[in-house]
Amino acid sequence: MPQIILYNEIGKHQMSKRAMSTENIEMNLRTLRQRHTLTWIIHDVIREASLESVLRETSQINIFRPMSGKLLYSLRKNSPKSWLPAIDAIIKLSFREGIRIYPVMRVGGGDVMEIYETEAPSWYWQAEDLAKMNKRIAYGDESVPMSVIREAIGLYKFNEMFSRDIASYVREKYGYDKTGQWWLRTIKEYDPEFIPHKPGKKKGEKGDGEEAQDGNIPQGEQQE
Repeated sequence: MPQIILYNEIGKHQMSKRAMSTENIEMNLRTLRQRHTLTWIIHDVIREASLESVLRETSQINIFRPMSGKLLYSLRKNSPKSWLPAIDAIIKLSFREGIRIYPVMRVGGGDVMEIYETEAPSWYWQAEDLAKMNKRIAYGDESVPMSVIREAIGLYKFNEMFSRDIASYVREKYGYDKTGQWWLRTIKEYDPEFIPHKPGKKKGEKGDGEEAQDGNIPQGEQQE
């Protein structure tokens, strides 16, 4: 099943004024790569023109709810001319309706425009409850699919690999360039049965991070 990432209300890193910020560039890359990571990204915004241009232009499905006159004027001004008949119908919608526009490239091309009811299905509320239980599920990840994360959890738990070794393994096998600390944090958040590896490094060897948290030097690495 695809991972669903929902941005409810626009954040500063999604805004067009932040186009060159690191956060915005990372979000653009995540959006452009979503077809490779089985990720569905949903942006819930009040003013469509405030959303960064790459995020607007790469959207597959556009949904418009009833809106005020100024918002409707801005949307009409910035939309393709072929959308105008559908956008003009927004003012006639009830609170539970919306206009949906999406491409049908594989069946002749063009856009489909239709009215639909916007009442959320039962699975949405279940997904929302699950997301609240895990911060990383709620906010998503820019590149690493769940299948790779599950494999990393298995390597840490059953193969007793350290996070730095997992980072090197994933980098060589899949090309995802994450640090050992990133993998340790991710594994801890995804695995409810997480148990850190016990210290036991020989003198002179560098710690992996999981043994030396909060500035403590694990036994076996004390300086003489």
